[in-house]
Amino acid sequence: MIECYRCHGHGHVFSGVDLRALRREANLSQAALAERLGLTAPYLSRLENDLTPVTQAAYEKYEQACSEVTK
Repeated sequence: MIECYRCHGHGHVFSGVDLRALRREANLSQAALAERLGLTAPYLSRLENDLTPVTQAAYEKYEQACSEVTK
């Protein structure tokens, strides 16, 4: 179970909404982020729409790619 980075350990579980928020804060399209991650835009869409479970690895990849853009 992965906790939301915004909730500081208050037990919120990550969802696609959290991933979408990271991407939007970095001002990236799904296509641009998919290219950075070496994934497909349809896969990112499935993650962001909670059609595919959000794994810790997926969250960490999103977070790293998005933070690199906002630095």
